[in-house]
Amino acid sequence: MNGGSLALFEGVLYWGLNSGAGAGVRAHDLDGHPLDVELGPGPGDPRGASVSGLAVDPDRRLWMADTLGRCVRGYSLFGREGGRFEPKTGALEAPAASYVDGPVDLVVAPGDTWRGLWIATGGERRAAVGLFLPDGTRLAALRSEGDPKRPFRRITRLAARDEELWVLESGARRVQVFRRGDFHFLFGLPEDVRRGRRWPRALWPLSDGRLVLAVDDGGGEQAGAAVLLLDQGGHLLRVLVGGHDEVSEGPVVPEGVVSGPVDLVVEESELDRRSRLVLCDLEGTRVQVFNLEGRCYGSFAAFGEDL
Repeated sequence: MNGGSLALFEGVLYWGLNSGAGAGVRAHDLDGHPLDVELGPGPGDPRGASVSGLAVDPDRRLWMADTLGRCVRGYSLFGREGGRFEPKTGALEAPAASYVDGPVDLVVAPGDTWRGLWIATGGERRAAVGLFLPDGTRLAALRSEGDPKRPFRRITRLAARDEELWVLESGARRVQVFRRGDFHFLFGLPEDVRRGRRWPRALWPLSDGRLVLAVDDGGGEQAGAAVLLLDQGGHLLRVLVGGHDEVSEGPVVPEGVVSGPVDLVVEESELDRRSRLVLCDLEGTRVQVFNLEGRCYGSFAAFGEDL
């Protein structure tokens, strides 16, 4: 199984990866040095497991959205599993082709106090994003477009900034923004994404209102994978990282280009050239570090082979 996720907390990068041998999470500093943190589901889990989303709460617990296991798992940063629950969200409304049963991503609820986790479930359904306590109690649910009758359409990622929660819907090719749990605004993505030439995979809102968006090949008339910088209305400002052209560059994907992105995080600075954008690509098996001008600083070695 491909895919994975990233989380950034107090300068430590948590990298979750799935492979044929299982799923796991390891930690690095932003220079790529591995830290003594290694955790994940136990090998005897009868339902299997996957890392679809990661978040670290103020109590320094790491939370993992496990789509295959249809649950959310909590760990101490010493690697001990300390909680597990199945988030209950709205009923599916779409045909089986867009069916996703388990959670696809999660973030710590934004705000000044620790209130819980916003957890997104895939497919097309109402109340697809819920606010949960660590014991699995649901406190609230988001209303798509502010209307309790409208479904979310295949959520890919969540992101939090200050009091705002950003929801990336790959099925609708748009972003919805909520403030304190209430619908705030939405916007569509660039034209080649809306027309299906590119597939939105991950997002990160910046403090000045801009948005970093990772996109993949969407099938048909290929536009290529890329990392884009958008304004708050979803309009393209510039391409930060371009995609891989197998014809001109060969089958091995070099550093400095993107292929099969799955997640990204950003450590901001006052200047774009000093900010660090961490991108997980090659369907989760590589991590690259850029600045917000698109300069590549290198990549981390994959660890999936020994999971």
